[in-house]
Amino acid sequence: MPSEYKPRDLYALPLNPDRCKASVPYGGRSVSFHQCQRAPWKDEWCKQHHPDTEAERRKQSEEEYQRKLEHSPWRQLQKAHEEIARLKARIAELESAQDSYQKEVGDGEVL
Repeated sequence: MPSEYKPRDLYALPLNPDRCKASVPYGGRSVSFHQCQRAPWKDEWCKQHHPDTEAERRKQSEEEYQRKLEHSPWRQLQKAHEEIARLKARIAELESAQDSYQKEVGDGEVL
């Protein structure tokens, strides 16, 4: 959620109700902040800084990141390793079943 603009010292401008109430940094390498220049859209926030808009933007960004991650070479390799481990477990299970079957049938018969 964006931070709300609050005048921090005697030289800061007071909160202007005709502008968005978000606190945004000055351009460049400055560490000082000022009130957003945009007009309020809803609940005294502009469309860019409104908490609902930011939450939606963050959600879309996370979904896009997950899609990219799912198709990344690293994830494909991880899936391949998981499949190999699953197949090795299945082979061990079948070999165990074959051994128990051979014990039941007898040692004389070989499959």
